[in-house]
Amino acid sequence: MLRRLTRLLAVLAAALVLAASGWLAWWLLGDGLRATAGIGPADGVVRVAGCHTGDDGDGRTTAFACEGTFAAATGAERPIVLADAQDAYPRGTAVPVRLAWGKAYETSAREAAAVILLGCAVACPGVLTAVWLLVSARSGRPADFDALVVLGAALPLALTGVAAAMK
Repeated sequence: MLRRLTRLLAVLAAALVLAASGWLAWWLLGDGLRATAGIGPADGVVRVAGCHTGDDGDGRTTAFACEGTFAAATGAERPIVLADAQDAYPRGTAVPVRLAWGKAYETSAREAAAVILLGCAVACPGVLTAVWLLVSARSGRPADFDALVVLGAALPLALTGVAAAMK
């Protein structure tokens, strides 16, 4: 009876940890995913005033950044940066954008993939903890934690590195 109750509590704790990990990843990165993946209608347009490129220090172009004026659907206007623009737009171009983290973003599969990888890195420790709880519940005794500690440290770092390389 006690063993069955312990297993049930471990499964419930695993479900709670998974839900909390998913919520945290969405809370931190949901706006960025919505903006980069193009979910929902555009928040407005950016009238480009000028664009410039960045480089990685070795002379390779990394991305375009454009400054301009954001015009919301409500009619309010303000200066804004179009982060990681897909092209060096000519002055006066109207680009539909979504807002996140104080910047404007175009729809971009590459940027959305980077945000998803960061979300996985955020959720990874909780997922691994839930796996440990479920393995322990299944076997009836605490599972070997050493491999999960290594994965818990290495996997988020690797995912973050890949996401940074995509930017």
